[in-house]
Amino acid sequence: MRNPLPASYYYFFWLVEPALTLCGAIYAIFLPEKYASELLPPHYERVTTIMGNTVRGQIVIGGLGSCFLLLAMISLSLFPIIKHTLKDQPAAQAKLVKGLLIPLAIADLTHIFVTLIPMPMSLLETPQKWTTLVNGNVWITTVLFIVRVSYLLGIGRKKTASPSNTLAAIENDTKKVPHSNPSFEKDSKKVPPTSPSVEKDTKKAQPGIPAVEDVAHEAPSVNQTPVTPSKTPRRRTRVKEAAHIETS
Repeated sequence: MRNPLPASYYYFFWLVEPALTLCGAIYAIFLPEKYASELLPPHYERVTTIMGNTVRGQIVIGGLGSCFLLLAMISLSLFPIIKHTLKDQPAAQAKLVKGLLIPLAIADLTHIFVTLIPMPMSLLETPQKWTTLVNGNVWITTVLFIVRVSYLLGIGRKKTASPSNTLAAIENDTKKVPHSNPSFEKDSKKVPPTSPSVEKDTKKAQPGIPAVEDVAHEAPSVNQTPVTPSKTPRRRTRVKEAAHIETS
């Protein structure tokens, strides 16, 4: 979805538009006589130039200024709430901003319409003769309408990732579990057989070092008792030898 309230649109609707509307409200409420005289050039309907001095005129112009003040207060109070309170809910932000701008855009058209329709054709065909107040009512309101329509059309609002799509992507990624490779499991379970030649080689002793098995065989057993040679005197041996010679 598109960015619900970029900084450029936010500051325009929150500060610029209310400032312009407040200027119109102050002008109408505190200077009704001048406001009434500025609605038309001096040489058009000179009788109505004193409308701002009458009670009826002041009530009408004061009511118009009160409406301007109301519109300014709505923008000043609502846009910060939409921007900051609902910053984690872009869909709600977009709906609220659109719900506010669409009625204002319709009001812009009606304001331009009711300003131009009562004018005589000679004055409509010569905008250079318009007063400052008429130019403000027409051209400033036209600019406001263009900005509102630009927002509604998505101009200047970059597309951002939808939170729902982002959440769905995260859930899909977490659900994906890598499958184990069967061949890898089989290979890991296989134990390589011991080669007989390797066993023989391990049993062979290095040159100059007796093998472990030979040393084990040569070592005397603990239970064996050493044989001690019998000690015979030399004299007895000689007597036996002499007797043997005589008999022979």
